[in-house]
Amino acid sequence: AETFFDNAIDAYSEVRVALQSDGKILAAGSFCPAGCQEEADGVSSSRVYVARYSPNGQLDSTFGSGGYVKMDVNSSTSCVRGIAVQSDGRIVLVGAAKLIALPRHIGYVARFNQDGSLDAEFGGTGIVKKNIVAGADDVFTALTMQNDGKIVFAGTSLYSTYKHFVVGRMWQGAPH
Repeated sequence: AETFFDNAIDAYSEVRVALQSDGKILAAGSFCPAGCQEEADGVSSSRVYVARYSPNGQLDSTFGSGGYVKMDVNSSTSCVRGIAVQSDGRIVLVGAAKLIALPRHIGYVARFNQDGSLDAEFGGTGIVKKNIVAGADDVFTALTMQNDGKIVFAGTSLYSTYKHFVVGRMWQGAPH
C-alpha cells in the first residue's frame, strides 16, 4: 500500500474512509504538514486532504494532483468528520473550520467532482460554511445521502453552556 501522509507531523483529527462503487477507496483527514506553524493557542494549523486509492492500494493519479487534493476552507484549522459518495460519484465531506476572523468553529459541507476538483455547482465554490446557531461553536460530525441526492448532516452547536444537537439537509449547497 502507498501513503501520501508521509510528511505529516500531527494528525489533527481521525481519518475517514469511504468506498466508491468501482471499488476505489477514499480517505480524508486533517493533517499538519511538516513545517506548518503552531497557532497561539497551541493547536497546529491543519488542512483537509482527500486521497483516492485504486482497489489494489495505489494512489489514483487521475484524482487531484498525484492522487490527492488539499481543501482550503479559508481557516486556520479545519477537520473532517464525515465522508460519503453520492450516486453520481461526487464526494461529500462534512467537518468544522476555525475561521481566521472568528474565535470559534463553523460547520462546513463540501462537495468534490469525481476528478477531485471542488464542485462549483455546490454553493458557488464547492464549500458551504454554516453557523447553525449565531455565535455558536458548530461542528458537523456525520452525513448520509438520501435516495433523491439530498445531503443530510448532523452535528453539535455549542453556545455558552448549552450544547445543541443539529440536523440539516442540503441540495446543491442550499438548505432544503
